[in-house]
Amino acid sequence: MGRIEAEELSEIHTLLAHPYRRYALDYLSQQAGGVEREELARGIVEWTGGETGRTVEDVELQLHHVHLPKLSEAGLITYSPNPGKISLAESRQLDTVRRVRAEVGAGGESADGQP
Repeated sequence: MGRIEAEELSEIHTLLAHPYRRYALDYLSQQAGGVEREELARGIVEWTGGETGRTVEDVELQLHHVHLPKLSEAGLITYSPNPGKISLAESRQLDTVRRVRAEVGAGGESADGQP
C-alpha cells in the first residue's frame, strides 16, 4: 500500500474526531446490507449508556444533519436520507480509513476515553 499524504491524513483525523462517526463506521462494518438511521441512533444511545442524556431522537437528528452527511461526502458511506438507509461504501477512502485506524489502534479513543 502507498503512503498516506499529510492532507489526506488530516481529513481522516477530522472525520474520525467525533465518537459518533467512529461508532457508525464500526457498527456498519458489522452489518450486512446496511441499517436504518434510527437503528444506528439507538445503538449509539446504548453504547454511551445514556450518560450523555441524549434520546434516540436527539442522536438521530444529529446523525441526519451532521455526521452522516460528512461520512457520505467523504465517500465512506452511502446514505439515503429518505428512508434513512445507511451502508458502508466500498471505496478507496474507506480502505484508507481502515488502514489508518489499524495503525493508530482499533479503539482510536478520544481524550475523554470515548471511542
